[in-house]
Amino acid sequence: MIESRSPRPPGHVDRTLPFSQLLADVPASFAGDASTPIAGVAYRSDRVRCGDAFFCIPGFVHDGHEFAADAVDAGAAALVTSRLIEGLEGVPQAVVPDVRVALAFASSAAYGHPTRTLRVAGVTGTNGKTTTTYLLD
Repeated sequence: MIESRSPRPPGHVDRTLPFSQLLADVPASFAGDASTPIAGVAYRSDRVRCGDAFFCIPGFVHDGHEFAADAVDAGAAALVTSRLIEGLEGVPQAVVPDVRVALAFASSAAYGHPTRTLRVAGVTGTNGKTTTTYLLD
């Protein structure tokens, strides 16, 4: 009998990164322990797992900062915010200019910067593009 393995949950990696390394490509001001190990990234408090960095994304209807305490209760190890959140001083926080941009760079770092090793080829022209891509596949 073949056992099926469920895929790894989105946002979680096989290794941890220090909080500061997760945000190395983003200008950030750290409050708390920047060496805290981070196991994954999350931007929804109901999807946070133990060891995640929670990204407080401001939205049109809800502000992710409102859910920071819920994320910490769910196991978030650190917070990435656009302003320091009072009442959560025991949790490492990184204040960044744009949380969405920080999430993009952190996601790349969490997965080992996959685009740095991808090979990309473009196929252009009037005729033969589909055939060429099938031959390359």
